Amino acid sequence: MRYTLPLIAALAFSCEERGSLTGDDDSDTVTGDDTDGGGGSGDEDTGGGDTGGGTQPNAPALDLDAWHHVLSDARLLPSGQGVDIDGDGTPDNALGGIAGQLNGLGGGGGITDAIAGGDTFVIFQTWGVRDADTAVRVGLIQGEDSDTNPDDNFTTKETYLVADGIGSDGQASLGTDATLDASGAYRAEIEGFPLDLGFIQIPVSSPWVIEATVTEGKHEGRIGTAIAVQEIIDLINDNGLGFVLAFFDPRDFADVDLDDDGTDESISLVLGFEAVPCGINRP
Repeated sequence: MRYTLPLIAALAFSCEERGSLTGDDDSDTVTGDDTDGGGGSGDEDTGGGDTGGGTQPNAPALDLDAWHHVLSDARLLPSGQGVDIDGDGTPDNALGGIAGQLNGLGGGGGITDAIAGGDTFVIFQTWGVRDADTAVRVGLIQGEDSDTNPDDNFTTKETYLVADGIGSDGQASLGTDATLDASGAYRAEIEGFPLDLGFIQIPVSSPWVIEATVTEGKHEGRIGTAIAVQEIIDLINDNGLGFVLAFFDPRDFADVDLDDDGTDESISLVLGFEAVPCGINRP
C-alpha cells in the first residue's frame, strides 16, 4: 500500500511545492489598506507587526472584503465520512478503511506534520463577507511565512505573502461561487488544479469538492476529488515501478463512476481539514 502515499501527501496540496494553485492572474498590485490580520477586519495596523521571534516582523495584512484561513490540520477520513463526488447522493471515500493506518505514518503526524514543515501554505479565501447576503466566493491560494518564524504560523496572528494567484483586487484567481447557510455551511466545487507532487502533476478526474463551515474565526470541513485508476497505473509504470501492480491493484479501490457507464473508474480521495484565521499581503 505504500505506493498510494505520494497521492495522499499531495492532498495537502504539496506543502513543499504547490505552483498549481497560483492561477493565471499575477498582477503586481493589490488595492486596499493594510490591516492587522484576519483578512478583512477593517482595523488599522500600526505597522509594527508581530515579530514572534522570527528574523523579521510579520507583514501587515491587506484590508480586503474577505476572510482568510490557513490550512493547519488535515487527515484522511474513516469509512462512512466523505463527500459526494459523483453526484449520486452518497459520500465517497475510497481509502476510509485504511485511513487510520495511513494517518499514523511518519511518526503519527502524517499530513499535518507535512503541512507544518512546509515552505508554502494553503490559504482558503472567503470573498464577499461584508455584505448582508450569503453569497460568497470560495478560493484557494498559496502563501509564504512573512516573518520566517514557524512558531506563530497557526496562531491566527500570521500574515502570509502571496506572490501569485490573486488579482489586482486581492481576489483568488482559483475559486467558485458558493452560498453560506445561517451557520456558515456551504458546498463548493473548484476546478482547475491537479495533484502536485513537486516532480509530477497528476490530473484529477473531478472537481475538488468542499463541504465545510466557515466563520471569521474558523474554517473546517472536508475536501475531496477523484483520480482515474488509469492515471495511477500510468504513473506507476512510467516511474519503473510496474512490479508494484503484482501486489497492489488500484482498480481494487475504484469507487467513483464519473462517466456513467456503470463501472467505477476513479478513486476518491477525501480529507478532513481545519484552517485558522490569517492575513495575506504581497511580497
